[in-house]
Amino acid sequence: REAVQEAIARGETDKSQQDEARRAVLRGDESLRDAPLSEHGIHQVSTSFESLAALTSSKIPRPEVVLVSPLRRTLMTATELFGGKNANNEEGSQCRFTAIEMLREKRTGLSCDERSDLETIRAEFPHVDLSGLDGTDIPPI
Repeated sequence: REAVQEAIARGETDKSQQDEARRAVLRGDESLRDAPLSEHGIHQVSTSFESLAALTSSKIPRPEVVLVSPLRRTLMTATELFGGKNANNEEGSQCRFTAIEMLREKRTGLSCDERSDLETIRAEFPHVDLSGLDGTDIPPI
């Protein structure tokens, strides 16, 4: 937001100029690499979980397999929605989780859209099958 506000202050009123100012900041910030869900995102998942629980307690069965992008925010979402871990951070799901590289929602070249290395993902999400991923991230399209 600050980058866009600074662009506007410089007289860059065109949306494409403002977007480029925002992307320039994002490209240089490695702390955003494979970023986790934001607090707002966590709240959205919690709300969605309640809706999903209501559906699966009636007519719709819970899934047996969850296919998910290997990005941290999507792994967090899937884990919260479909119960990959229980309250003691132990595996507690009755469904299987599989990370698939081609399910990534976008490839922008920005740090936030590049995944962590497999060791990091495996440590944080031990319940997810990563066997279909190789040790390196694929380059953006």
